Parts: sequence; structure tokens; C-alpha cells
Amino acid sequence: MVRGSTIRTILALAVMQGWSLRQVDINNTFLNGELFEEIYMEQPPGFEVSNGTGQKLVCRLNKALYGLCQAPRVSAGAYLLLMVYVDDIVLIGNSGRYIGDVGMLLSLKKYVTELLQKAGMIEVATTPTPIVSTPKLVTSNNSPHFPDVHLYRSVVGMLQYVCITRPDLSFCVNKLSQYMNVPSNTHWRAVKQVLWYLVGTLDHGLYFLKGQPELVCYSDADWASSMDDRRSTSRYVVYIGSNPVAWCLKKQSLVSRSSAEAEYRSLANCASELLWIK
Repeated sequence: MVRGSTIRTILALAVMQGWSLRQVDINNTFLNGELFEEIYMEQPPGFEVSNGTGQKLVCRLNKALYGLCQAPRVSAGAYLLLMVYVDDIVLIGNSGRYIGDVGMLLSLKKYVTELLQKAGMIEVATTPTPIVSTPKLVTSNNSPHFPDVHLYRSVVGMLQYVCITRPDLSFCVNKLSQYMNVPSNTHWRAVKQVLWYLVGTLDHGLYFLKGQPELVCYSDADWASSMDDRRSTSRYVVYIGSNPVAWCLKKQSLVSRSSAEAEYRSLANCASELLWIK
């Protein structure tokens, strides 16, 4: 499965380099190559045409055909980058018009609207933040269990997908995803806080700008932040130019015995992602 950071990296490069972007289904690739030589072929059977004297004519090729030795070269004359997932393809290259003079916006507005409709949160008041500092989310508390576990899991799962273009939701969705097994009413209240925030930020997304493709990354960790097991949470974000293309928030697998240890674990994850993108 294609990674979200792969998609964002490719799209960021397309914007910053002024490359065109197309989503295509490739068919008969070699037939699209432009020929630089004069090449002739016999007419195919059943389509023969003669001149006025009965002399059989030949065809001059305008484009390449399968079997020509130069067909692979002329069909690959442009600089192309491909992302392929099953039968879906996104293509960028150095030919064609610019995507735009300024940049490109990646947004899941339609999907977020469907999510809000599913949760019955279309006509509600908005909130300026996606999460509140209190109460702290824990596995066991005095709050009753939320009765519709399927709804909780479905909404949080959709929120995970929204994070593809909304890094501002990553922290709160990471927290909510830790209580899929037995969510409480307190956890559902936190989910609604995120949905209220989405109502007022439907048009938000990732805006990719042109610029130099310089790799910059930041990492951080909060030491022993989990109230359940005192494990730390690692986080990082990777930029190409001014465009965020990869980010992650993840609870560490082991308990860090100092804030420095927690930071080093987070930095190691960030370095791995950075090396992969590079």
C-alpha cells in the first residue's frame, strides 16, 4: 500500500518544481513516442491503398510502434515520477503546463462532510481547538461505557484517514485511537470535540508552495505522558521546502527512564523517515 508520506512528497515536488500532475491509466505506452527520424512501413493487411497508377503505397510513421528499437527511448523522453496503487496512478513530469502559479491545496473537504453527516454533527457550534487539556484521557475512569462501540470505532477510523491532509488532528486522533476496545462517554466527548473543530475548519488542508526542495525535520517527545502506562509519545514532522510531507505521533513501545531517552527514541524514528525520503 502506498504511504501517505510518499504521496505528499511527490505532490510537494510537483508544486515546487512547477511540474504538471496527471492521474492516468497507461495504455499502449510505446505508441505515444514522437519519432525524430523518417520511418516507413508497409500498409497493414486489409487497409491497402494504391495511387492512381496502381502502385502500392507505404505509410510514414508519425509516432513509434511496438517493435521499433527506438520505441522505448522516444516514449521515455520526458522526466516522469509515478505513484501506483493497484490500478490507480498519479503521474508528474517536467513537460506540460504548471500546476498553478502559486501552489496546490490538498483537502478532504467532501470526506470530512460525509464524516460529520455520519456522526450527526453538521449544524453544530464550532470550537477553536480539537482537544482540551482536561479531563485527561485514561483507560479506566468513572465515566460509563459508551453504548455504541461500532460508531466510536467507525468515526475514529475515518478521522485517521482525515489526518492524511490534516496534521493538526494527529495528536488528538492518536489519543482517541488508544481507546478503541472499551470507549467511555468521556472518550466520545473528546471525539465530538474533534468533530466540532472540523465543522469550523472544513476548508483547511495542506497547501504546497513552490521553492527549493530542502529537507528539514523536527522531532520531539513528551516524557511519560500516558496516564495508563507512563510511556512517552514520539512525534516528528518532515518538510520539503515549506511543505510538510511526513509526520507521525506514536506511543513508544518501552518506558523511557528519562526525558533524554524519550527524545532520542523520537529522533531515531525521525531520522529513519528522513533517510527514506532522501
